[in-house]
Amino acid sequence: MVILAACAPPPAAGQPGARPVARAGAGPALRAPAPPQAASAAPPQAASAAPSQAASAAPAPTSPPAGAPVPRPPSSADFEGGVGPYRISLRLQATAQGIEGTYRYLPRAQELRLRGTVGDPGGNYGYIGHSDPAFQCTFEERAPSGNVTGTFEGTCAFGTESTTAALPLLAYGTWRNDRNEHPFWFRRIDRGEHVLAPRFRSLLLKRARSAERECAPSLRFDDIKALPGGSTLLLYELGTACEPLPLWVEQPWLGVVDAQGRLTANLPLGDEDGDGSSISPRYLELIPGATALLLTRVSVGHGNYSVTDSDAWLYVLDARGRVSPALPLPSSHSSSCCTCMFRNTSVAIHALDLDGSAPDELVVREVTRGSDLDNSPTATQPGCRDLPTTEKITAYRFNEKARSYEPHRAAPAEPALGKLIQGKKPLATY
Repeated sequence: MVILAACAPPPAAGQPGARPVARAGAGPALRAPAPPQAASAAPPQAASAAPSQAASAAPAPTSPPAGAPVPRPPSSADFEGGVGPYRISLRLQATAQGIEGTYRYLPRAQELRLRGTVGDPGGNYGYIGHSDPAFQCTFEERAPSGNVTGTFEGTCAFGTESTTAALPLLAYGTWRNDRNEHPFWFRRIDRGEHVLAPRFRSLLLKRARSAERECAPSLRFDDIKALPGGSTLLLYELGTACEPLPLWVEQPWLGVVDAQGRLTANLPLGDEDGDGSSISPRYLELIPGATALLLTRVSVGHGNYSVTDSDAWLYVLDARGRVSPALPLPSSHSSSCCTCMFRNTSVAIHALDLDGSAPDELVVREVTRGSDLDNSPTATQPGCRDLPTTEKITAYRFNEKARSYEPHRAAPAEPALGKLIQGKKPLATY
């Protein structure tokens, strides 16, 4: 499939903002392995070189041949991106020939043209976000004269259920010309972003650009919430495709901006990865004048059987915007395979007054169930057997001085705690 786009090259060596690149001439890094069940998957609409896909994006002829697919209007979208440390802005459109558009380096307005292809359209390079298939793609950067000024080689991920599925959700890899080489990325801009996002975006990007790696970061907000006292909680994802390997990775962060617009807290949440894990926030009414934030991070595995894991942490944010140390909570787990093999660990959080004073204590109950193949010598034929159900209950109390939750050493024993929460509706489950 032919892809058209328009772009401006990074500043050449010797120009303002240019930097030498020691890896010039290295090949593109396309490392993501394909899962076993997706090895022969065909690319989605715009990633496929199939004639029917090209026809679906073409303008309708006056007399379409019998059996031809119904043509549809071209789709277009805005993208943000980066080439090395340089931020770029793109506008891409799907056409009958592929993808075309323009991009420029911010804040410069110079624009150039690109022409490229999706290589090996039948090859699958893994998944991004667990559901978006990724394929090799190549773009050629061209000056108005038509001369090639650079190439983009890497991976493009396409959404499977989108009104603009002919355009990639995300692209990343290596930009190079005969003198320089940089990692690059660009991703679709989410038009549903919070109305307050522009107020905090530049502050967070400035902090991210001053980090140890010199590459333009992607920033996507998961949640923005006003806190007591005038502070604002920011949950966001930083994505990059940095050297030495241009592989896409994202990391969730928790930030707090005070009433004067200062970033008073900025904490990474978990490890940096490219597996598409998602963070979900829940706000629990536990402590007067403060906000209890429960974060769950869900990871879904690809393979011969389904696996879902959820890790959880509890933070307390006071009226001054201070963030307590994280309280790690038990992980939930769900997996299934074959006829009857499954494991399930569920977690429920309760608020319970154990000592007659506010705030209530937290009581966390985790229950593990499962089944397996019955391979006992007495079994007359293959079958299933239930595994013993296990239960663990832990209580936590709030330490006013430390402003954080800690294990409750004087709590009743597990059997007594189980009776106290029996039949009560939990604050949260995962």
